[in-house]
Amino acid sequence: MPGWISLALIVAALLLAGAPASAGAGTLVRYDKSGGLAGLHIEVAVSTTGSVRVDDDRQHAPRRKTLSARRLSALRRALRAARFSTLRRRYESKAQIADGFVETVRYAGRSVTVKTEGRPPARLRKVLALLDALAG
Repeated sequence: MPGWISLALIVAALLLAGAPASAGAGTLVRYDKSGGLAGLHIEVAVSTTGSVRVDDDRQHAPRRKTLSARRLSALRRALRAARFSTLRRRYESKAQIADGFVETVRYAGRSVTVKTEGRPPARLRKVLALLDALAG
């Protein structure tokens, strides 16, 4: 075997060995929450395998966790039940709220934003509650 092929195989093996277990997993859902009196900003990404990354501007490093199969299944059911393709893109409040929150969920190629008192349907509120709990 020529030397360059051996070297290429060794490099490839080293790269694969150092890759995280979820490297092949795609993103299932993303959630962003910002606002409030303190100017909070949190981002949550859940992979299709249940790996969770939470970036919170109050923390120095991202937090990572893995959902149990049961919690991942419940999240998937809630996301399907929300029927994202039928949701409005924005749920605004009728009044200006100075210290309110803005929550955005990105799922299945669609983004939905809800502001405090925006009155989203219950099926979306369930998704927001599950994702907010992960951010917590």
